[in-house]
Amino acid sequence: MALPKKILVVSLPRTGTTTLCRELLDLNYRVAHTAYSQASCEAATVIADTPAYADFNELNQVWSPDLWLYLHRPLPRWLVSIRFLIEQLAAQPRNRLPPLFWRCWQRVFGEFNRAISDQQLEHIYFRHQDWVRQSAEINQQQLLSVTLIDSSTNLTIDWKADLMNVDSLPAEDNNSETPISTKLADLLQHHSSENIYPITSLYCLNQGRVTAWAGIKHANKVASQLRGPRGRQYYPYALTDT
Repeated sequence: MALPKKILVVSLPRTGTTTLCRELLDLNYRVAHTAYSQASCEAATVIADTPAYADFNELNQVWSPDLWLYLHRPLPRWLVSIRFLIEQLAAQPRNRLPPLFWRCWQRVFGEFNRAISDQQLEHIYFRHQDWVRQSAEINQQQLLSVTLIDSSTNLTIDWKADLMNVDSLPAEDNNSETPISTKLADLLQHHSSENIYPITSLYCLNQGRVTAWAGIKHANKVASQLRGPRGRQYYPYALTDT
C-alpha cells in the first residue's frame, strides 16, 4: 500500500505532534504544524495542531485528506505537558497568537483558564478522543492511532497509565519498534482505530518548550501564515455542531 497523499493529524496539542511532523518532513510531506491561513493549508500535505485538532470535520470537507492520524500520549504525561503550555500562554499577550488559535482552543478547551483542574483537562482529553472516533466513523474516514516512542532512550510506554478505551496493542506489534519511515504504509494495511501502534522516532522535540518547530529548517516545512491569493485569510467555512 502506498503512503497516504494527505494527512490530518487530529490529536490534541502536546501529544507529540511536533515530533511526528519532523518525521513526516523526512518522508517528503509538505508539513504545516499549525496552519493559520488558507494558503498554508493548500500548500501542505500534512496539517497538525491548530486548526486540525479542532476543525477536523470542516477540514475534511474542504481539504479531502486520505488519513486522519491520532497521537495517543499517556494521560499523566499529557497533563504535565498541556499545563506547561497553559502557563506559557498565560505569560504572553493574547494577541501574540492569531485569532484562529484562540478560536480553536475555545472550541475544545473552553475559555482560556490558567487555573483549569487536572480533572477538567482529563475530561477534555477523553471527550475529544471520542469526538474524533465518532467523527471518523460518520465521515467513513480512515483513522490510524499511534503513540511515539523515543528510540534514543528506548522509552517504554505505560499503557495502563493511558486509561484508553482500547484493548491493547496487536500481539504482533507489542514490544516492537516501528520506524515511521518504513512502517507507516504497513500499518495502514491492518490498522484499526481501536488499536494503538507504537512508532519509534529519532526525534524527541518540544520537551520543556513549545517552540521547537520554529527552529526546524527543512525544505518541506510550510509557514503557518503563508500568504496566498486571499492574503493570510483563513477558510470562511461555518463550524458544524460538536
